[in-house]
Amino acid sequence: MKINQIALLTLVFIISGCASLSSPTATPTEVPPTLTSTSTFIPIPTDTPTPTITPSPTATETETPTLTPDPTPTPISIKSNNAILVPDIDARSLVWSRDGKYLYIGTYDKGVTIYDVANKKIFANVGNNANISSLAISPDGKILAVGIANDGSVRLWAVENIRPEYEVTIFPAHGDKVFSPDVLGVAFSPDGKLVASCGFDGKVIVWDAATGKMIKKFDVQDSVFEVAFSPDGKSLIAGLSVKEEFMVWDTSTWEVLNTFEGDQSWDLSLSPDGSKMISAGGGIHEANLWDVNTGKLLFNFQKETDGFAETVSYDPNGKLVALGDGYGYVFFWDTITGELIKEFHIDAEYRGISAIAFSPDGTKIATAGAQVIIWNLDKP
Repeated sequence: MKINQIALLTLVFIISGCASLSSPTATPTEVPPTLTSTSTFIPIPTDTPTPTITPSPTATETETPTLTPDPTPTPISIKSNNAILVPDIDARSLVWSRDGKYLYIGTYDKGVTIYDVANKKIFANVGNNANISSLAISPDGKILAVGIANDGSVRLWAVENIRPEYEVTIFPAHGDKVFSPDVLGVAFSPDGKLVASCGFDGKVIVWDAATGKMIKKFDVQDSVFEVAFSPDGKSLIAGLSVKEEFMVWDTSTWEVLNTFEGDQSWDLSLSPDGSKMISAGGGIHEANLWDVNTGKLLFNFQKETDGFAETVSYDPNGKLVALGDGYGYVFFWDTITGELIKEFHIDAEYRGISAIAFSPDGTKIATAGAQVIIWNLDKP
């Protein structure tokens, strides 16, 4: 991704081509009829307070183990029976429904595509012409948080009536005179009451999911590609790309709990118990597994390809981590031994992997890029 300088404009986001569905757990039979609606971007009021923080000192450095993969990975072609190719989708973000029946796909110019995994067909398209830079699903599966690059807003759509005129909230969130209005990451707290967002503008913002009120804004003065709440909801973590460090806040006081040296952190994903974190090292071509409490580097996952380490995902069972890189490779490592388990390679014409996500039951993994592919996994 590149940072674009832009003039301060009055931004209007036009959303069309909307569709509704009756229930996220229903089995759709056909694509719903197309609707049209318009949603207007409203700038943040100038009198909105902007609290800032000062990072605490870096945690004490610990020994950094390295790992050289030993097993020879097994390439799997996208033409394999183990993969589902979603047609004609140029995607940059994705998230699974909580029951794993649907995959929400954020595209560069066609809004959100809802894919019916069981029936292997596109169910609906929502928010035509929108550049969807990030997605998150609420813990109860009823709300979809959508980060929109067109205007830097974060919007909450009710899954039951997933069209913009039924938006739960519109947040004027990220972007300024220097940085593009891209929303690089969004995340729900485990209780669904808070939404966190981040972007190129160096802001990490926490919102009240019900009212849209800004709870806290942290100016970390660095590009932040992803944020995540701990599974117990007691902390919020963000990766600072240029400074190559991680910041952890206490969600009860919003004080800094810890900072520790990291990597470029183009993406991050927490283990199910929140004790570990996998991060994508970006231009350093590697992924890293961290102890979140101590900041200790547990494994440095080296890979053979030159593609940037773009995106990561933690297996919901806590046994595997996955990395997608800029050359279209997907790597799987064991979180206990650090062993390279498997490698997928997507043909070069499909470019790199922009997003990756395990299904809720861990039996599938979806990759986004010039094509979206859903892989059925044979677990080791």
